[in-house]
Amino acid sequence: LIVHMGHTHSGPITNLQNVDRAGGHLIPAYREHVIAAAAQAIGDAKANLQPATVTWSTGSCRLARNRDLVLDSETFLCGVNPEGESDDTLLVARITDAGDRIIGTMVNYACHPVSLGGGNKLISPDYIGGLREIVERETGAPCIFLHGASGDLTPLRSYESDAEIADRNGRQIGYAAMSVLTGMLPPQHVLAFDRIEESGAKLARWSPRRRPASTRLTVTCAQTDLPYADLPSEAEILADLAVCTERYQRERLERRLMMRRDLGEGTGRRASLTIWQIGDGFLVAAPAEPHSRFQVDLRQRFPRHAVMALNIANGNIGYLAPAETYGKPGLYQIKISLFRPGCLEQVVEETAKTLQRLTNG
Repeated sequence: LIVHMGHTHSGPITNLQNVDRAGGHLIPAYREHVIAAAAQAIGDAKANLQPATVTWSTGSCRLARNRDLVLDSETFLCGVNPEGESDDTLLVARITDAGDRIIGTMVNYACHPVSLGGGNKLISPDYIGGLREIVERETGAPCIFLHGASGDLTPLRSYESDAEIADRNGRQIGYAAMSVLTGMLPPQHVLAFDRIEESGAKLARWSPRRRPASTRLTVTCAQTDLPYADLPSEAEILADLAVCTERYQRERLERRLMMRRDLGEGTGRRASLTIWQIGDGFLVAAPAEPHSRFQVDLRQRFPRHAVMALNIANGNIGYLAPAETYGKPGLYQIKISLFRPGCLEQVVEETAKTLQRLTNG
């Protein structure tokens, strides 16, 4: 089972430690509702099992931009970096029934859901809502959004106050996804060279030809032990909280305290990534927030397969950044990372080994 948090930064905080705060009395019932809705969706899916074909295709969307902005040696910001590299890959999976009717889609894209910022006072699904509205309206079928490796990516319009910006960002991805879907061949078909047609020039004619889809369905895990960085103890964090008065600083410390308690006092932690192989595609679910290098490297190594990277799946052990990023210690993701340099690369290598075994098998 993969429990994947597409998440939004404009939603309620649901940790039970907040029940004594304003509005906190609503948290338990909200959590139960989410769990019940997820269980109902699983039950509905099982009750409606039918033969289906999954077809994969790749496109692009320019919403996501690098968010590691360094103004000078003392100023490290979390926001759009116009000079930084960003992965704009958009992966779409089309699910069709025996009559080639679309019965579902999966859209995989990496971009932090921070279209809205502190000026927004509304609960919002961020760009994910607008994306799903477009795809579901056009296909008449459910759309599942799978959040990619977005540790270093943010929308071009981020931290806005107007909820329309989130919807507009969603439409940008939604129409990009529809472009991919529109260009796909019929299920279980490939484009093959057909013949030469004589005209003003010799024309190459290509035609769709049937090719049975792969029937592989495999579930496995890739595991590796990651060493912690030098982390403050629980006592040190509590001492900082005792004297902290700024709300934003307390928020950061409280997050770190939750993570510290979850980690315990060991020297490292095992990262377990869940991998689903569905025909020619892979869902690689990481219990962390890896930078986009994670998905870029895996896709480069397995160009014949669709590799959908999912972050914050079956847990969250925090950010995994490329080793060279640690040379910018003021960056937000590095300041709060739990792990030593090289851990992202270690996870990529172990995941690649597992994918290679699956492709060989």
